[in-house]
Amino acid sequence: MKKGLLAALAGFLTLAMAQKFSVEAGAGFYGGFGGQLAVVAEDLAPGLPLGVRLGVGFATSDALDDGYDLGGGTTWGDVKEAGKFSEWGQNVTLSLDVLYKPSGLGLPVEVAPYFGVRYNFFSGGYTDPEDNLTIKAQTISSNQLGLGLGVRAAYPLMPNLSLVGDLGVDYYF
Repeated sequence: MKKGLLAALAGFLTLAMAQKFSVEAGAGFYGGFGGQLAVVAEDLAPGLPLGVRLGVGFATSDALDDGYDLGGGTTWGDVKEAGKFSEWGQNVTLSLDVLYKPSGLGLPVEVAPYFGVRYNFFSGGYTDPEDNLTIKAQTISSNQLGLGLGVRAAYPLMPNLSLVGDLGVDYYF
């Protein structure tokens, strides 16, 4: 317990020494709406080009495979098209990344490769108001641990405002 508290205190002190803090917000649409909010602490110590990003993301999704065969050649998609079925899904993802900010690249943008861990909470389900299925409604939940890897680029628009682009890959176990 004491070692855990000491490690947490050391981590908070490291973040307190950070030279730059920022908040990132993003939104998008890919099969459903989504967004992410992150807090970034950069330049954790003078001369050390490392940063930490803590984020939370949310996305709605198509929860069920429309091509899944329910038996007798009927699929989820067939039931949905008949207007007798609705489905929902959502993902909440927590992320913790370490960013490396190389200096002296001579680029007009700040480039920072990153690597980190992810934890995803998924829940989804369906409702069958007309009793076409044996189970009228069901909710399914799944949690997964994963890793993320990518590159973040920040283009300064004003001294305290940047346009940030992020390209990465997440893999869940």
